[in-house]
Amino acid sequence: DKPVPKIIDFGVAKATEQRLTEKTVFTQMGVLIGTPEYMSPEQAEMTGLDIDTRTDVYSLGVMLYELLVGTLPFESKELREAGFDELRRRIREDEPSRPSTKLRTLGDATTESAKKRRTDPVNLAKQLRGDLDWITMKALDKDRTRRYGSPSELAADIERHLKNEPVLASPPSAAYRAKKFVRRHRIGVLAASASVLVLIAFAAMMAVQTQRIAAERDRANRERDASEQVTEFLADMLGDVDPQMFGIAMWKELRERVAESRRGRGAAEEEVEATLASLGDVLSGVSGTDVALRLLDEQMLARGGEKIERELGMEPLIAGRLEHTLAETYRRFALLEPAERHALRVVEIRRQALGADHPDTLRSISFAASIYRGTGRFADAEKLLLETLDHQRRVLGPDHPDTLRSMFRLAKVYDNQERHDEGEELHRETLEAQRRVLGVEHEDTLRTMNEMAGHLWGQRRYGEAEKLWSETLDISRRTLGEDHSLSLWLMNNLALVYAGQDRHDEAEKLWNETLDISRQAQGHDHWTTLLAMSNLAGAYARHGRYDEAEMLHREYLETVKRLLGDRHPETAKALYNLACLEALRGDRDKAMDWLHQASDAGFANADHMIKDPDLSFLHGDPEFEAIAAEVKRRSGPEEAD
Repeated sequence: DKPVPKIIDFGVAKATEQRLTEKTVFTQMGVLIGTPEYMSPEQAEMTGLDIDTRTDVYSLGVMLYELLVGTLPFESKELREAGFDELRRRIREDEPSRPSTKLRTLGDATTESAKKRRTDPVNLAKQLRGDLDWITMKALDKDRTRRYGSPSELAADIERHLKNEPVLASPPSAAYRAKKFVRRHRIGVLAASASVLVLIAFAAMMAVQTQRIAAERDRANRERDASEQVTEFLADMLGDVDPQMFGIAMWKELRERVAESRRGRGAAEEEVEATLASLGDVLSGVSGTDVALRLLDEQMLARGGEKIERELGMEPLIAGRLEHTLAETYRRFALLEPAERHALRVVEIRRQALGADHPDTLRSISFAASIYRGTGRFADAEKLLLETLDHQRRVLGPDHPDTLRSMFRLAKVYDNQERHDEGEELHRETLEAQRRVLGVEHEDTLRTMNEMAGHLWGQRRYGEAEKLWSETLDISRRTLGEDHSLSLWLMNNLALVYAGQDRHDEAEKLWNETLDISRQAQGHDHWTTLLAMSNLAGAYARHGRYDEAEMLHREYLETVKRLLGDRHPETAKALYNLACLEALRGDRDKAMDWLHQASDAGFANADHMIKDPDLSFLHGDPEFEAIAAEVKRRSGPEEAD
């Protein structure tokens, strides 16, 4: 009157030494006899392979699996519906899930299975992981040579598990055996471990404290040395610069700051950085193109770059910081060739001194990529930024300001390549993170807001663009000032929205205001000045003020040619704008001449040329069609890349 297990069928095994009777049922060559769910792979082979006790072990393993989980390794319905050949293949080749893994796939049946075993799903899975998984899977191994040799070996391993002894099925690791020892001797091990942990914690605390003291001492020494060398370097650079070039007040302020740092002989790193920042501020205050170029090329920066390479070659960290200052300053004046040279020098110095994954190295590479973009090398910039972003996300994390700045630069590269959907998606991702991490008033956040508004404007969503640009401009004026380059850039863009809504008087007024402020604050060669100049020329042309438009367009062309060369996207764009102006005037020959020059300079947007309403006067002209076809032919493979 009590449950008794009865083994009816192992699917079918055979006597180990001889047939029991002449009518004993057994597996013959070409005949499948037995219950598939419990059948071993060698039985399913039907090759005449001798069947031994390891086949019994496999079938017992299936029963153990069912007892532990509440289901078979292979579902009966699926197995039997698969067809004869597929059934045999699954038995021979498909590996069943471990019991603990199978339990997680049962859905609602998991709770019922655990309930029948007087536990809950979480604890049942925990009980199955480890020994019981290993024992079951060893019994179910497809290769019978790796199974238990007999049912008694299987039983012995289960007994070891119940006694918290190492089982034969477990990986033979010291950690596993130690775990079993701990479970058998909990109290003694806990007492010993507590004592050891106290000693280790004390020793670790002392070691960390010693290292911290040493690191602070070394950092202070490095800062002192860096401060002395940087201030000596700046003092020497300023020694014979004519103060009239950039204003007596600014010159005196910087000289006094350098002298104060020299007297201190131990300034903190923040003071060194502030001194370098002052150099950038002074150079930013230079007004007048000729004065700026003389100061940059003939005196301070060119001589400073030579001195860095000659005298500070053995001090890579200091040299890297100074080289970066020079690169930033050259870029500020749109002198991109020397800016690129110094930027690549920074990358080389920091890679050798700090390693490829150091944050300073990655920051330098991202900056160099931004200069590539400025010179029109968009493919090189994209490749460099993708590699840098991968490292920054891994080393610094996805929300680090350096990572977000590289994302912003990559999105701008996508824009330059006419990949606007990718650019917008990356800008939105960047902006969301910047607002969360940096705040809405941070300059990086404002620059990304500016780019997002640009996307809206490009999609003719003028109302949304105006709202975002107005918001960004208000914040920029309040936090950075009206004459800051970003504020001026935003004024340019807001005027574009006015023009797009046919509010031409408002647009023209704002561009005039922007151009006046930018010429005084940033100089004639700054990009904000050039942008306002080009946009204002376009506004004049649309109002029929062709002479004023031509004067500004020609000034723009001469400037970008001098700064960027004859073959550059900005140069080609300037030539194209002059062609549009002459087409609006109705002068076919001059318009064609400018279009030929634009094509020779590398103008690549044939579709825009064909659809541009400013050139409608030329549409249908065979010479115009030939130029457009040549632009399309030459730029086609490049666009495909």
